[in-house]
Amino acid sequence: SMNDDNDDDNDDDEFDDLLNDPELDDLREHRLDQMKLAHEQKLDRLSKGHGQYRTIAQDEFLPECNTNDGLVVVHFCQPSFERCQIMDQHLQTLATQYLECKFVRLLAEKAPFFVQKLQVRTLPTLLLFHR
Repeated sequence: SMNDDNDDDNDDDEFDDLLNDPELDDLREHRLDQMKLAHEQKLDRLSKGHGQYRTIAQDEFLPECNTNDGLVVVHFCQPSFERCQIMDQHLQTLATQYLECKFVRLLAEKAPFFVQKLQVRTLPTLLLFHR
């Protein structure tokens, strides 16, 4: 019937109005900017060692932890200890899931200065640094 065609025309008009909505365009633009920024942040973090679980040397400790990159988790470990191995497995998994946090491990026997300075008494020990 004629009325059905008329309703379709009205629907088309409303759809056209939606497509040409400046507020919707602004929202879309804003969301694209957010996505671009998030992608740039992700690439930046990956370039700084986020997203992987790395072993660092004692002389890398301060540069790795004194960053403005957010959180840094340091595992003081002894690789032959079973509990340290279990911790390694968990941290390996977490490192790929939480890019905003950097995960590193430090062999306790090769970092006597920081073991003493930070009073590491048992292994494994996890330390969290925030900015």
